Parts: sequence; C-alpha cells; structure tokens
Amino acid sequence: MLVFFKRIGIFSLVLLISLWLLKKTVPHDWGNELVAHKLEYLEKNLDQYNTLFVGSSHMYRQLDVEKFDELTGNKSYNLGNSGMFGLEANFIVEKFLERNQLNRPFNIFVQKSLPTRIAKKNLHTNRGKYYMDLHRFRIGLTHFWNRGEWIQVYYHLVTYLENQLAIGQIREIIDYHTGTKKTFHEAVNESDGYYPLDKQLGLEPESRLIKRRHKKYVSSKAYKENTPVSVRDKKMKLEEISSGMLYLRTSQDSIRYFRFSTIKLDPKMYFDRGHMNSEGARLNTEILARQYITKYQ
Repeated sequence: MLVFFKRIGIFSLVLLISLWLLKKTVPHDWGNELVAHKLEYLEKNLDQYNTLFVGSSHMYRQLDVEKFDELTGNKSYNLGNSGMFGLEANFIVEKFLERNQLNRPFNIFVQKSLPTRIAKKNLHTNRGKYYMDLHRFRIGLTHFWNRGEWIQVYYHLVTYLENQLAIGQIREIIDYHTGTKKTFHEAVNESDGYYPLDKQLGLEPESRLIKRRHKKYVSSKAYKENTPVSVRDKKMKLEEISSGMLYLRTSQDSIRYFRFSTIKLDPKMYFDRGHMNSEGARLNTEILARQYITKYQ
C-alpha cells in the first residue's frame, strides 16, 4: 500500500511539473490575442508614445486617442479590448512595465482599479483565467471575501487553480504553437489601437454580430426618441491614483496613473446599447481631455 501511494505521489508530482513547464512555453499575453497583437506593435514603436489607455470595450471603442492627442499634445495608444477584466488590465500593465523601462514622463489611464466580478459564462474560458496568477488571486480573494461575495470567492479560486494546472488550456496551448495566429485589420494599429464599432463595420462588413447589434439598437424606442441625457450624467470624474491603488508590484517613478469614470450620452451617439459610435467617442474623449488639461497638465 505504501508503494502504491508513493507511486501516486511521484506521478502527481511529475504531472504538475509537466503542466507547469507547458505553461512556461507561452508568453504572458497568449490568452488575449488582440492585446498580444497590440502590444507587439506598441513595444516596437514605444518611443513614439507617452500615454497609454488600458481597459475594456468602453476604452477600446470609446476613447479616440487622436482626439485626445489633438487637445492635449500627447501621443497616445489605446490598449483596450472587449471584455477586459479589472485584474486582467492590472496583469497586462504590470507585465508591460516589467518588459519596458520608461525613463521619461508617461501616463497610464484606466477605467477601473478594483477587481471585476467573474461571470459564470466566463468561468472556464481561457480569456477568463490566463492572467490569474497568485498575486491576482490574492487581490480578488481579499476583495470579494471582505464583501461577503462567496460566489466570487469560489469563482476566483476555481479560475486560479485551473490556470495554474492548465486545466482546459492544454489544447489551446498546443493550438497556440501549431495553429494559425489570428489576424486583425490593419486599421487597429493605424488608428493607435482605437477602433470604434461603426468604423469596424464599415471596414469589415462581414462582422455579422456587430451588424445585428447595431440594427437592433437603431430600431429601439430609446434610439428613435433620442431623449437628451442631462448635463449631470455627462460629468466625468478623473483622478490621479497611485500604483498601489492598481495593485502593481512593478512601477516606475516617471509614470503617472489616472482613473476616470464612464459617462452617459444621448442615444443617437451610441452604436449599440452599450457602446458609443464615433461621434459619441469624440465627445467622450473631449470631456476627458478637458478634465485632464484643467486639472493635471
């Protein structure tokens, strides 16, 4: 019996080491193809930029970096991506700083600094867990434990264990090394990472999901009535925060960190129910730029 348990122990150890080594064969950004694509371009041209925007689709689709630079004189890149989690953004920023020494003034803007909830539909997906290392797990665990959100505590535990043990990732890791890398439209980097939905639909008319979402929205009562949004709802909160508020273990003295809130605009300025069109994005960006100029420039 002792020999049996010894063999089980050796087998388990070998398996764990093999899975750990397998994970080491992929780069840190392998779980998010668009961010990996953007980072490759950004790091090759990093000397051109002094400002970085990181966040979800509300950053990716609604932060017009050309407009921001026109008003502020900065040179910005939009590293946003649809569905980016709070801890995922933290992970991406930390790894970016580890790889790049910025010995010059540099700004990083985020929308959220706290962990976001993991939805049940994202629980076992690679996008939902590739970033969940021990540091991110501790942050999420502490955050949701203190709030008594036990489902989120469980979800973060499952996500962490699956990521560390490569559960559900082995085939994706193999595909990463042997499969064809996903390609993205050249317009993504030509516009410094900003890619509004209406522009994407114009350049990629085969995007059926985007087309359906837009068609459904423009036929809605809210769009047709276009009730003006109050000035109060259009106010944006912008504040400078510390690297500690972003839970970063790596930081540099020359970097300033900012957090800003989402605003509401008139229905006609939206492409679908949750995302602004190019016109709305320009106004959203202008409001942010004016705040930045007034308070921090």
